[in-house]
Amino acid sequence: MKIAVITCYKYPDYGRAVALRSGLKANPKIQTIVIKNRYKGVLRYPEVLIKTFVIHLRQRPDVYLLTFRGYEMLPAILLIALRKPVILDELVNPLEVVAEHRQLYRGKMRGKLMGIWQNLGGLYSWLLRRCKIIIADTSIHAAYSAKISHVPIERFRAIPVGADEAIFKPIVSTQAKAEEFMVLYYGSMVPLHGLKYVIEAAEQLKDQPQISFLLVGGGDQTAGQVKAAQELGANVKYLTWIDPDKLPNFIADAGLCLGGPFGNTIQSQLVTTGKTYQFMASAAAVLIGETKETSANKLFVDKSNCLMVPQGSSKAIAEAIIWAQAHPAELKKISQSGNKLYGENFSAGVISQKLASLMDEI
Repeated sequence: MKIAVITCYKYPDYGRAVALRSGLKANPKIQTIVIKNRYKGVLRYPEVLIKTFVIHLRQRPDVYLLTFRGYEMLPAILLIALRKPVILDELVNPLEVVAEHRQLYRGKMRGKLMGIWQNLGGLYSWLLRRCKIIIADTSIHAAYSAKISHVPIERFRAIPVGADEAIFKPIVSTQAKAEEFMVLYYGSMVPLHGLKYVIEAAEQLKDQPQISFLLVGGGDQTAGQVKAAQELGANVKYLTWIDPDKLPNFIADAGLCLGGPFGNTIQSQLVTTGKTYQFMASAAAVLIGETKETSANKLFVDKSNCLMVPQGSSKAIAEAIIWAQAHPAELKKISQSGNKLYGENFSAGVISQKLASLMDEI
């Protein structure tokens, strides 16, 4: 079977796309044809369309898989594929994003604009129904997307996000044992992540000199929030970016890694964050926010394979960090159990098996 894996995104090697490609390539019964953009701006759209059409003519794929974030490309890919099955790795339903932003910006112009976009939901639902299969990251997320899109849940399959295991794997810290307990948090800082609760926790721990925070990602707004916290005495350092291949060293040096989500938003209740999988694959101790998914699957257990707190509570985050700093032996066991949980439920091998089952269906 030939499958064309198409990515058209500003981050063409985003972790989710890499995990799906690797999972398919691990199957000797499947010939994986990777199509992805080199351009990062609007030129990426014609670039990927031309590449896909050429592959369609020359190699005749049996299946087309459009990875996140492929909403804009979906109509064209359905047209190119004609009667061949199309799989959409939805990951995040755009109607869900609209609903979240309407809630967060209620009464503001941004919220009103989101209301206009919501009227396009019928078109998106129609496109979803043209797909053979829709992939979500969790079963709870799949159920939510099916509900708001009016698409039968039977059309959805849940495949975990996973991690790029060529990068994220257990390593030993090269730093001498430090008295400082560093808490690591990185990401795009979108609302579901709950950055404000992390920063508030740092402010609450300003009188704990042995505990420091390293925050990575975001933009000017994040830098401004960090600066304000620093002026209040919080022990926070900020970096705009770390190269992915250097992240494992920072993870190994951290006393605790924050996976989240902590935002207590619509989206944050449905997901397990990509960074959580990355930390677990690296055998690092991770603090996560409780979600509907963790409550449903019962895989994540507080103080067993992770630390878990209610979302929307900076106090809970601060208390969990204090506990972690005071219990290094227990934290080591938690990190090892988390790595085992990852291997058994979210690893590349597991993703490959799920993709193989999906291909067998088709």
